[in-house]
Amino acid sequence: MAFIEASHMLGDFLVRNRAITAADLSRALELQKRVAAKLGLLSLAQGLLSEDERLLLDTRLQMNPEETLEEALAGLELLSTAELAERRPLNSEYRIPLGNVLQQLGIIDRRSFKQWLLRFERQKFDRSKLKQQLKKISIFAALPPAALSRLCNELTYKYFTAGDYVYRAGEKSNGIYVIESGLVRMLVEMKGETRITGSAQNGDIFGIPGVLTASIREENALAITDTVVWRLTSTHFLRLIKDYPGFAERTARQIGGLYQSSIHNLRYKTRINESKLFAVYLAPGADEHDELANTLFESLSANLPPNSLIINALPDFSPTGMRQIKRSTSLARASVKPVKPRKDIFYTQVHGIEDHEIVDNASVEWLRRATGRCAAIVLLVLPGTRGFRRFVMGLSRRTATLVRHEFPGYLNFLKPGRDRIYQLSTGSVENDRRNRGDLQRDCPGTLIPNLITRDKEKTTAERIARWIAGKSVGIAFGGGGARALSHLGVLDILEKTGLVIDMISGASAGAHVGGMLATGKTLPWMHEYFQKHAIARKGHPFNDYTFPFVAFIRGNKYRNLLKTAFGNSTIADVEIPFFPVATDLKTGLPVTLTSGDMAESILASGSVPGVFPPIVRREGVLADGGMLNNIPANILKDWDTSFVIGINTSIDPSNTPFKPRSIGKIMLQTLDIFMLQSVKSHEEHTDFDIKPDVDAFSVTDHNRGREIIEEGRRATRRVLPQLLRALKKAGIQ
Repeated sequence: MAFIEASHMLGDFLVRNRAITAADLSRALELQKRVAAKLGLLSLAQGLLSEDERLLLDTRLQMNPEETLEEALAGLELLSTAELAERRPLNSEYRIPLGNVLQQLGIIDRRSFKQWLLRFERQKFDRSKLKQQLKKISIFAALPPAALSRLCNELTYKYFTAGDYVYRAGEKSNGIYVIESGLVRMLVEMKGETRITGSAQNGDIFGIPGVLTASIREENALAITDTVVWRLTSTHFLRLIKDYPGFAERTARQIGGLYQSSIHNLRYKTRINESKLFAVYLAPGADEHDELANTLFESLSANLPPNSLIINALPDFSPTGMRQIKRSTSLARASVKPVKPRKDIFYTQVHGIEDHEIVDNASVEWLRRATGRCAAIVLLVLPGTRGFRRFVMGLSRRTATLVRHEFPGYLNFLKPGRDRIYQLSTGSVENDRRNRGDLQRDCPGTLIPNLITRDKEKTTAERIARWIAGKSVGIAFGGGGARALSHLGVLDILEKTGLVIDMISGASAGAHVGGMLATGKTLPWMHEYFQKHAIARKGHPFNDYTFPFVAFIRGNKYRNLLKTAFGNSTIADVEIPFFPVATDLKTGLPVTLTSGDMAESILASGSVPGVFPPIVRREGVLADGGMLNNIPANILKDWDTSFVIGINTSIDPSNTPFKPRSIGKIMLQTLDIFMLQSVKSHEEHTDFDIKPDVDAFSVTDHNRGREIIEEGRRATRRVLPQLLRALKKAGIQ
């Protein structure tokens, strides 16, 4: 049951003052009722479903807009109509505010509505109607009539627009709130991320814990829709608890219910990742001479969208060539200046903000307002206190932490996709190896696979800036034996565009080519390498046959060929972050290799079962990665790469001539079938696909390599205009 009929009170007020007609009000209330039923059902269903089931439901509703929610739930075999009816609580009506409905119908515009709303809030309400509705709320039902009458006079009316905060963590707990209509979500910062702990809708009360404990707010209360609430001050609320034991008992029960709901939401719900705030943490000793900070500042200035703000909170660092700004200890008092030469990017300098366990309310409010005005806000800062990090990481969309000698204790709380760790070399091979082992053990999902040596620091800072600005580019190289030579043709054309690659993934022979690009091999070198060792050779370049106890080919020739290209280098030594994929034959699952010898990792990624022996490593019994993930674009998206190009060298076996004349040809045909099946799932992870026409070539047609390379060039030339338009649309030059 709705808390009170404030929507009707507001509607009557608008009709009485001729802002709308009685017919307009009737139409709006009818729509409000219909929308309420749908939203109430959706809220109920989402409370009963797991995270994966909610995602599945959202996808189905988007793909089948004509389908009702009940039909979608039944079609996915998640909840039947009978189950929904059984679990739907009595009086569970959900309502959106009348003002929101009137605006949706075009009856009144937002500006006019706000003006009428101010007049409505200032009037004297008919508290007699309010008293009748208060009796229907569980927590107030035990109050005697006299107490209810006093309560009606003490409530104040508040209207929040969608996206407004009713209150924020760190603010004084100065009252409780009861929702008349709308939806408010409770968010807390937990282990470096913002998590949903619960929500409140019609008739629900929130904000009680902070009032009872006389402490600051621990959670944020965010209005998800336009929301009408009635506020009761802390003084009046505590007086009710003191004077009426029945009210105190019902309050305790509500607190218990909120606690159980919070546990459920913390366990099953995901973090919020819609912020405009980004953070780059430079751990102590990571940037002794401010060289990284300067490059970051310059690259951010060049890549951020117009009307962005860079907050420099690094001690003693002032950007080269920038006008000096007096530093403040509070964001609320900071001076903001434009960045040279761009006038549409701004920066400010503060100091000491990372030393506070609780960020001051003025800074919080300033940041909230700045987020509304700015396209992006980037904070350059030291890790600081636990409270400060929790505040910033809870609000950040992406964070990068650069470490060298000292590792902040929060690293193992970072989350893949949102957070990244960059290990800077100490200059000691032994120290770097030991540190890397510790990082790989404690936080493998956020550790960038390559070690950042001194000569790579500038390009790494530029790469971080592009990632923060949403302009990072990755390439996923597909496998396919000799057909992967077409990658060289693709790269020939892409190189002429000046496109900068920030991340690389590859499967099987695609990992071979991608690994070369990642290690900094030039295209002329790569062409000469494959010409000498594959194209110009007589017969198959890897034909060291053996009696097939484990495989037909020993793999020594392939290993030696890889050693020729990569020597004894490891994945940590590459210039561009590189992710080869393999298949674990023991578990049947794909494996992303983020450490180890380059030659062996690529050999594992390309070891076709039965043809090459599997590679046994700590990750498992590894074989060809193309069987399960032949175009591993999903890996790059998992690392939040903004724009992913997939190069598809798989073929449709039905379009190629196949004669089962040998067990080898049968096995290779089987591999092509596996690869084709894996490709079907990669498209959702790519922003642009390049598909060389290599159906006429076999995986062993290395002697036709020049033709295959030309097919790569031809395919890329054909789609280059579309690719350039897609990149431009994404803001990538």
